[in-house]
Amino acid sequence: MLYISIELATKTYNQIESISNPNMDSVLVSVTSFDVLKAAYPNYFTDISQFVDIMRKMLK
Repeated sequence: MLYISIELATKTYNQIESISNPNMDSVLVSVTSFDVLKAAYPNYFTDISQFVDIMRKMLK
């Protein structure tokens, strides 16, 4: 979900957190663009290439 109002985003976040579903992660972030969000949290976008690159370097 995309919110412009921090108040509405926080209210929604708190409602989602109160559900306490162990199979669900709720995250509240503030970024300047979607690309910045993807770079900060690649695992939430099923982009494991950065993780794979790090692991390959460590295993060499």
